[in-house]
Amino acid sequence: PLSRSLSALGPIRRVFAKPWILVIPDEHSEQEVHLAAYFTRGHLIAVDTATQTMTVSASTAFRASHRFVWLGEAKRFPAAVRAQWPFRVGGSRVQPAGNTKDPSLSLGPCEVGEGHGIVSIAPPPSDASEKSSLLDLVVTATDGKALRDLVTFSFATNQPQ
Repeated sequence: PLSRSLSALGPIRRVFAKPWILVIPDEHSEQEVHLAAYFTRGHLIAVDTATQTMTVSASTAFRASHRFVWLGEAKRFPAAVRAQWPFRVGGSRVQPAGNTKDPSLSLGPCEVGEGHGIVSIAPPPSDASEKSSLLDLVVTATDGKALRDLVTFSFATNQPQ
């Protein structure tokens, strides 16, 4: 049981305070599957909550009832999914015009290029119904090495106080 009300929890804890699933791209890499297992196993060990890992396509049935942890290289997720994230994928101001392989990620005026990642809370879409108004967590990067580094070096457990 939670020791504080849901409204008193920080955003990361709120993501994990309700049922959640880990979502990887439909066209996922072997590394993304391994990192998903690493993430979910670590959460099970740390806070004794289990979840499932599924692809974007398989996850749609759970959208109204579960919070999502999106984990994978940004370029592998569909544009419709990326459009809901609070940061931009590609469209770099520093890449030459016509560059179709722009790996940049940007949030407001801050931009990171190849070899970097972002962990971000994603609020529900503005058109979401009350039932589906669930916070998501996005764990993404510009490439596989950056994603591996982000997940394996940066993630502390989310232990309750």
